[in-house]
Amino acid sequence: MTGTMVGILTILCVGLVSRCSGALHYPPASLGDQVKVHGKAGGEETGRVGSDDPKLKEHDLNEIFRLQHFLEEMVRQQKTPAVRPGSLTSLVTQARSYLLDLAPLYLPDPASANPECRRDLLALYTALAAWPHLSQTDTLWPLKLIDSWGKFADGVLVGNFQLLLGFFTECVSLRVSPETKHFSSDPDLQDHLPGFEENILRLQDILGYLPEFEENSFGRQGNILEQQNLKAEFSLNLDADFQGQYCLLTYGAGNTTSEQDDVGRGRLRPAPRTPSVSALLSQYISLSYYATCMPSTCTPAELKDTVEAAMAPTGLEIKTIECQVDQPHHLDSSEITGLVLVGVMVVVLAAATLLDLYSASTPTRVHYRKGHLQYLLVFSVSHNIQKLFQVTSARSPEVITCLHGIRFLSITWVVLGHQYAYSTSVAQNTIESFKLTKKVAFQVIANADVSVDTFFFMSGLLVSAGLLRRVTSTGKFNVLQYYIHRIVRLLPPIAVTVMLVATVSEMAVGGPASQSYTTYYLKGCRHSWWTDVTFTSNFFFSFLQQMGKTDEAATCLPHCWYTAVDMQLYVFTPIVLLPLCYWPKSRRAWAWVWAWTGASVVVPAVIVGVYHTWPASLLLLNDTEDMLEYNHKVYLMPWCRAGPYIVGIWAGYLLHRSRDSPRITRLSTWQVVVGWACAWVVALAVLLGIARYNYADTPDVVPEMTLTEAVLYGGLHRAAWAAALAWVVLACHWGYGGPVDWILSHPSWQPLSRLTYTIYLTSLPLQFMLLYSTQRPTYYTHLTKIEETCGVLLMSVCAAVVVTLLAESPILGLEKLILHPEKSTKQDKVSSPIQEGEVDVQGVETDLQGVKVDLRVVEVDLHDSKSHLRDTEETSDAKLIEQKQEIGIIHEE
Repeated sequence: MTGTMVGILTILCVGLVSRCSGALHYPPASLGDQVKVHGKAGGEETGRVGSDDPKLKEHDLNEIFRLQHFLEEMVRQQKTPAVRPGSLTSLVTQARSYLLDLAPLYLPDPASANPECRRDLLALYTALAAWPHLSQTDTLWPLKLIDSWGKFADGVLVGNFQLLLGFFTECVSLRVSPETKHFSSDPDLQDHLPGFEENILRLQDILGYLPEFEENSFGRQGNILEQQNLKAEFSLNLDADFQGQYCLLTYGAGNTTSEQDDVGRGRLRPAPRTPSVSALLSQYISLSYYATCMPSTCTPAELKDTVEAAMAPTGLEIKTIECQVDQPHHLDSSEITGLVLVGVMVVVLAAATLLDLYSASTPTRVHYRKGHLQYLLVFSVSHNIQKLFQVTSARSPEVITCLHGIRFLSITWVVLGHQYAYSTSVAQNTIESFKLTKKVAFQVIANADVSVDTFFFMSGLLVSAGLLRRVTSTGKFNVLQYYIHRIVRLLPPIAVTVMLVATVSEMAVGGPASQSYTTYYLKGCRHSWWTDVTFTSNFFFSFLQQMGKTDEAATCLPHCWYTAVDMQLYVFTPIVLLPLCYWPKSRRAWAWVWAWTGASVVVPAVIVGVYHTWPASLLLLNDTEDMLEYNHKVYLMPWCRAGPYIVGIWAGYLLHRSRDSPRITRLSTWQVVVGWACAWVVALAVLLGIARYNYADTPDVVPEMTLTEAVLYGGLHRAAWAAALAWVVLACHWGYGGPVDWILSHPSWQPLSRLTYTIYLTSLPLQFMLLYSTQRPTYYTHLTKIEETCGVLLMSVCAAVVVTLLAESPILGLEKLILHPEKSTKQDKVSSPIQEGEVDVQGVETDLQGVKVDLRVVEVDLHDSKSHLRDTEETSDAKLIEQKQEIGIIHEE
C-alpha cells in the first residue's frame, strides 16, 4: 500500500519538478524530425487526411513553444489577491497552470503527434493564451477540456486517488469546429469579466505571441495599440476540428507480471479471478490510474509514448490505455441476437396472457384451457405473477415458515457483502475504508461468505426431507426424475440470465470504464458462458491461465460457482442418504451416514493443514498467491463445502422423523434455553472468532493463525454455522422460536422468498454494470454501502421478477405437463410437483402426496357437471393444503 502511494505521489510531483527545470516543455522540432502519421481517433480508423510538411510542423512547434513561455509569464504575473477561489479567473489560472505542469502526462507530444493532432493542440494553447478576450464569444472548450482531466484533490493521504477519473461527460460532450473569433480591446470589457482587470496582461503582449492574428479594418496592429481610447476589433483563427476523447490510463511499476501491451485494451483494475470476497481487496491497489481528455485527432499510441517518456525517471510504465469518444451506438450481432430472443419471449408471454384472460373471463370458454393450448398457458404473466406475490397467513405443522425470512435475509447479506467488496475500487477514501475492517463488528461483512453456507444448509435440509418422504411413502427412488427435475429447476433461469448479460447488458453500461466492461467482462462472458450452464465453473477457476483467459473475465456469472457446487452435492446426496431410507434401523446405514458427516469436517481441515492455506476468506492485502490457493483448494471445492449441506441432511432427517414420532418435538424449558444459548454462542464464535486475523492490511502486519487454529477453524466453522441454523429452524418449526420465529415466519417474506434464486442470479451482474458505469467515486462508509445495497436489491427484485416470468414459472409448468400429464388433466394451471422434498418456488399448494390443485381452476371446473363431485372434493382438500403447505419443503438457492 505504501509503495503504491509513493508511486502515485511521485507522478504528482513529476510535473511540478520538471516544470521548474523546463524538462517538460515541448521544444521546437528540427526539420529532420521524423513524424509518424496515425489516421486514428480513439483507436479507430478515421480516414483523415493531413499535411505533414516539415516546414509547417516546425512552424507549429515553434508557436507552441512560444505560447508555453507566454503562458508561464501570464501565470507568473497573476496577482494573487485578485484571484478568488471558485471565480472564473481562478479557473483560467488553474487551467493554464495544469497545461504547463501536466501536459506530458495528459496530452501527446506535438513533436511526435500526427498533423491533425498537432493542429488541435496548437489551437488549445492559442485559445488559453487569448482566453480573457475569447470569453466574449463564449469559447469554453479549452477550459472544459482541461477541467475534465483527472487530477488529485483533497484527501490524497487517506486514499482519495479515485478523483483521477476526471469528468467523463464533460470530456466526451466537447464538439470543436474551426472558427474565427472576433473580440475587442474595449476597456469596458473588464466590467463584464470581474476579476480580470488586475490579472491579465496587456493586449499587445498577447498579440505578440498569438499565431495567425489578423489585423482588421482599423489599420495595422501597432497603430491600433497606440490609440488607447479606440475600440479596436480583432479576429483570431482557431483551426481546431475534433471531439473530446476520454482516455483512462492505468500504470504501475515496470517489469511486472502484467504483459498487456495492446493499446486500447485492458481494464480499470484487475478483476477478481475468483468470486470469493477474499479475491477482491488485495487486487484493488495493484494498479493506479488516471484519466485525461484530448482531441479525438490524437491517438492512444501517441499519448502512451509521451506519458511513458515522462514516467521513465520514476520507474513506472503505462499498462493499459482505453480511449472513447461519444458516438452513436451500433448494435452488434450479439446484441441483435439478444434483442430478437427477448422479443420472441415477450411475444409468447403476451399471447399466453391474452389467452389466459380471455379463457378465464367466462365459464363457457374453459375449453380454451384444454388440449395443446395448455402448453401456452403456462407462460401467462397474469397467472404466474398472481402466484408469485400470493401471501398466506395461516400456519401449519407441515409448513417450515421460518425459511421464508432466513432465505431473503441471507440473500440480502450476500448482496451487501458483494457491495462492500466490489465498490472499494471506486472509493474516495481507500485507506480509511481499510481502517473500517479492523473493528470486530466488521466481521459481519468480512465473514459474510457464511451466508452462502446458509443456502447449502437449506438445500441439504429440503432435499433430504423430500427424498426421505418420497422413498418412505412409495418405496421407490426414481433416479431419472430426481435429476431431470433438478436441471429443469436450476438451468432455465441461469440460461436466461447468461443470455441477457452476454448480449444486451452492454447497452445499459456507460462511463469511464465502459470499454473495460466490453473488452474484459463481456469478452470472458461470451467465451466461457458454457461453464455456468453446465454447473462446472468452480472447477475451471484454477485453470484460467492455462485456458488463456489472462485478459478477460472468468465467466458471465462468477457467483454461479455456488450453483455448480450445489448441483454436485445434490448428485451425491442419494449415495449418502438412500441406505438410511431403505434400512433406517441398520447400523451399517447409520455408520455410512456418520462417515460422510465426519469426512465433511475432516477433509477441509486436512487440506488446510497440508497446504497451509487460509482457513476462511481473509482480507489480507498483497497476498494474492495465498488467496488464490485458498480459493482453488478450499473455497470452491464441493468436498470442502459439504459440511453445512450434510448438517442440513441431518436436520431434514429430524423433521421427517418428527412427523412419525411427535415426542421428538417435545422439549423441556432447560433444553430450549440451552439450545438457544448454544446456537447464539456458536454462531457468534464462527462470525467473530477470527477478527484479530481478518482485516485489511499486509501479511506482515496482520497476526497469523497458528496451524492448530487454522485447521480447527477451517474444518469446523462451516458445519458449526449450519448446526446453529439447524437449531433455529427446528426450534421455530416445533414452536420454540418465540420472537425469532415471529420475525422469520412473517407472511410478508413469502413473495421475496420465492424470488431469492433469481435475485441471486441477477444481483451480481447488476452490481458489475453499476460499477463499470461509475463516473464519480463515492465516500466509503457503512451508510453509503447500505444505501447502495438497498438500490441494488430494488433493481435485483425487478430483474428477478422478469427472469422468473420468462424462465422459471413457465418451465416448471411445462415440466408438470410433460412429466405428470395425469395430474395436469385435472387443472389448466400447472406447477411443479413435490420432488425430492421440493416445492415450486412460486408457492404452489401441495398435499402430502404431492398432488396439487389450483383453486381458481377448480372453481372454473365446477361448471362442468360431469366432474362436479370430484372437483368439489379436491377443492375442499386444496383449501386445507393452502393452510398447511404454502411453501412446504422448498428448495431455493
